[in-house]
Amino acid sequence: MQMIKIASTYKLNKILKLTPALPVVVIMVLFFLGNQPAQYLHLHTDVSNFYKESIGFLNTNSWNHIYFKEYQPGALWLTLLPHALPLTNTEANYITSFVLINALIILVYYYILALIRPRSSLIILTALFLAAGPIVLFRLELPIGLLVLVAWLFHTKTNPWLAGIFIGLAISAKLYAIVIWPLMAAQYLFLLRKHGYLWKFIAATLLGISITLIPFLATGQTLLDVHDTVTFFQLKPIGPDSIWGNIIALNWHFKYQEIPPINTSFGIRGFPRTTTSVSLSFFNSAWIFPTTFITIILLWLRRRSNYTDPTLPLIILTVFILSSKIINPQYLWWIASFLPLIVFTKKNSKWLTLTFLTMLLALSLTQIIYPIHYMDVIAWQDQHGSSFVPVTISILRNICLFLFLASLITLAIKHSSVTNKPIHNSLHIPNSQ
Repeated sequence: MQMIKIASTYKLNKILKLTPALPVVVIMVLFFLGNQPAQYLHLHTDVSNFYKESIGFLNTNSWNHIYFKEYQPGALWLTLLPHALPLTNTEANYITSFVLINALIILVYYYILALIRPRSSLIILTALFLAAGPIVLFRLELPIGLLVLVAWLFHTKTNPWLAGIFIGLAISAKLYAIVIWPLMAAQYLFLLRKHGYLWKFIAATLLGISITLIPFLATGQTLLDVHDTVTFFQLKPIGPDSIWGNIIALNWHFKYQEIPPINTSFGIRGFPRTTTSVSLSFFNSAWIFPTTFITIILLWLRRRSNYTDPTLPLIILTVFILSSKIINPQYLWWIASFLPLIVFTKKNSKWLTLTFLTMLLALSLTQIIYPIHYMDVIAWQDQHGSSFVPVTISILRNICLFLFLASLITLAIKHSSVTNKPIHNSLHIPNSQ
């Protein structure tokens, strides 16, 4: 046994010595996979839309040309970033620049994690990137997820100004970031009992939102245009890969022995309102109660310690995603990006191992659905295929997410004495004055 332990330690040390090369390997593998014709066919579609919308803005200095108003102001400004690089005058060059920027952001992820966590965390981050697949290079989740991550790090250092600005910037790009805002605000209101810090955090959040909103309004847009992005999402059909979509697919399979009809009119392929007796408004708001409930429970459980444990936003975001009507493949990065912040200890190794494994499996199954076998999924949805495999994989993925959530909750409860400890790291983050 002693020899086995020594051999395992030796192998781990050899792997750790290779950690500087890990981001390069990840970028090369994801770039290679993303350029495979079968995958690129589906991956580039969003970036192609970004190109058309950004070119339209550069030609008119306005966002009025956008037909589907589904992107928030922060996200629209992010679509302009590739134009800062040379040779983006064609769609193909724009896509290359977009991928390159995301590759650089991957390096930033590694750099930050290397400063605040042991090198073993870089191996975990590598596994998560590879399991997530090339989609992270072709979506906006990496820059927005980085904003949320940086906001959380400043939150752990009790810096309400910078935490608020970064979370505000993230909210201005994608609303999902708002679900962890109450957890961050509670640190100042309930634990520190510093109302001045709370007001600073609120002001900083509004400032972060305003950084993208004010220029958006200056281009001739209105707050109604911002509201339209929310309304557009509410009009979208129910995602087949969501929990609700799984239930609808199973119901139609056993009740009607056929595949539910597909609606493609709002930029995604989903089940229309006619496939269920429940109103669409229910699915639009289904996330509110479970997300609010779990937030209140976590606030109560940690009322005597602190709200800086990374398992807390992980739990809230996972509940939010599982109860949402749409679970797009890239949404899993919202939670995956937080995982490397949790450090393995002797007390939490069992449950944390289960947490990582279930997330890796969920990401891998998602990658099988999209983009690897998405043509088969489309064939099934269009009733050109009789196989129930796409739904089965989707159900298995969601089961993994439930197991992931259960292990996180167990981790938060059983090892509160460990996870309540503040973050100690070598990254210099200024405390609020």
